[in-house]
Amino acid sequence: MFDKFEKITDDPSTFSFREEALDLEQENLSVYIDKKTGEKFHRIENQAVSSQRFIALVCKGIINVSDIVKVGDHYYSHEQNFDNIKPSKENIITEMRADIFLFRIIFLDDDHKYLSEVQSERIREQQKYLSVIEHVNLRINETNNKLAFFDFGAASINLQTHFKENLKSLEEATVRALKIFTGDPNENIVLDILKKKVRIFLDMFSEEAFERFKGILKRSGIMHLTDSQQGILFENLKLRLQALDNVLSKTEQ
Repeated sequence: MFDKFEKITDDPSTFSFREEALDLEQENLSVYIDKKTGEKFHRIENQAVSSQRFIALVCKGIINVSDIVKVGDHYYSHEQNFDNIKPSKENIITEMRADIFLFRIIFLDDDHKYLSEVQSERIREQQKYLSVIEHVNLRINETNNKLAFFDFGAASINLQTHFKENLKSLEEATVRALKIFTGDPNENIVLDILKKKVRIFLDMFSEEAFERFKGILKRSGIMHLTDSQQGILFENLKLRLQALDNVLSKTEQ
């Protein structure tokens, strides 16, 4: 365990569940600050801990996501510092936009936003609790080409366990969603990053990977799903990825 006054420098491309002896002080709503280092932590409601762990486990190594940290009896999503983040080889803004799109299309998490300076200042004035973060649930260092996401409370895991989705409908929805990049000067770069990451994700959802997937659910603490629901979640995540891959493949033609 880290000394309570030591900065947390875990690499967000790998994953660990950690318990820390930190001295946290509440700043606003769910935001807490380490009194010694000034690092920020977002408290997670008990019912959301396992789903946030799940997303972090699935995304690690593909998208830089922060760890879930236990302090005392509570869990927090850590605003990852940049100490151990390797600079991206991609343009960091286009990679961020691709990652935000993946969170939305795969996990139904539409709560990560990049704000311009004007937007940031306006929101700071309107909603004081956002004064401690530059953007919404992400940190980006454009100078050093580094990026990390945190707080996945908006994700809807349980919504994807009730019925199997339809590939054709998902492809149609994906075509509509991708229109946000149409005409963008960096459209091709964003699409190329999406293609690379989607195919890495798909390797996690091959037929033989289901047992590993169940292990991720167990490690996340998602214990309430029946075998059937686990299978539906697995298939739906794979279908969402397959739909995105199919649509992106057509852009190569």
